[in-house]
Amino acid sequence: MRNLFKASFCIAPSIFPLYVYAAGPALTAQQEDAFKIAAAVQELYDSNYTRTPDKVSEQITQSSLGLSLNETWSNQRLSVRWLGTHFSFDTLDADADLQKAEFDWKSLWPKGFKSSLSLKQDGYLVDQLEFSGVDVSTQDLAVARFGYGFRDGWSFNLGGRGFKQLHSNDVRRSLEYDEADGFAEISYATPIGSSVAIRGRNGKRTYQEDALVIDDVNFEYKQAEIETKWVLSSKTDIELLVAGYDRIGAVNDGSGTSASLEANWVPTEKLEFKSSYSLQHPAIGENDDGTSKIQTTLVSAQWQLTSRLALATRLSYTRTHYLNTDPLLERNEGLFNYLPISITYTPGTHWQIKADTGWRKNTSPLTYRQYISAQANLGLFFAY
Repeated sequence: MRNLFKASFCIAPSIFPLYVYAAGPALTAQQEDAFKIAAAVQELYDSNYTRTPDKVSEQITQSSLGLSLNETWSNQRLSVRWLGTHFSFDTLDADADLQKAEFDWKSLWPKGFKSSLSLKQDGYLVDQLEFSGVDVSTQDLAVARFGYGFRDGWSFNLGGRGFKQLHSNDVRRSLEYDEADGFAEISYATPIGSSVAIRGRNGKRTYQEDALVIDDVNFEYKQAEIETKWVLSSKTDIELLVAGYDRIGAVNDGSGTSASLEANWVPTEKLEFKSSYSLQHPAIGENDDGTSKIQTTLVSAQWQLTSRLALATRLSYTRTHYLNTDPLLERNEGLFNYLPISITYTPGTHWQIKADTGWRKNTSPLTYRQYISAQANLGLFFAY
């Protein structure tokens, strides 16, 4: 489920799937190995990469290398992952590099005490609809917690979180910020995997003062969350996260609600369905186009046709609302993102071939933001 505790939300997720970072489907049979290495080469064709009414096509080569380490000793568990990706464009001068990394250390101590430390660097190549230049958005997250409890029953936790958003393009430095909060939570889990957690946060967000376009967008915030998972059966589960926040600042001042809902149904060992909904209210200054509310609905299906062949499809719709700066123009946009078919073929233990197609359409009262785009992707993956 999407984490809603941070007040940021990327309205243009990467159009380049980074399968290797998740160790790649080809690594499924080797998940007990302590050390893994993975590499991939993908060719992506986009009929309208610039996201404009006048279509400009582009071909992108994506080369990736990933490493992961997993170790467990006594009551300690360590997981480290790294992924490096290079994007090479056929005609545009837009080559870019992206790195992702994770460090996760979990510990169990005597008498039910436990602790964890998680460091994560995520990021994406910004879509042209969001910014027409070349920009890599990076998000750094650090979470530490200490608590008491067991796998089943009640648990109590205290912790802290730090978050930083950076942009590689200097033009977008005004969107960079640091965020930090402390939190306390109480949770209950059942033997079958159902759980409920109540969490409270108190924190502050600070933007890059020397690059701000709007003054005084810094703010403090308080947030209350309830997160629950219902395991209805061995085939069905539902997850819900609702967060109510109160922002206190000169510009960012007010209350609101964020939420996400996800349902999973696995009727057979070879068939899986997923659906989700999310609601976000980005803070002023978080993006450069005045986004005020984002609603996203997604449905997907996956069919493991044989031990070597899998098919998948996915459809999402994002409704974006903007601050009404022009009383004569109510600006709301709708983005359709459809993956008609994705084919994954695994010829052996270490190799995998993936091909998929995509279709995107953005509707907007602003003519220059209306576009239709079709994509085709072919990738070769290796894991050892």
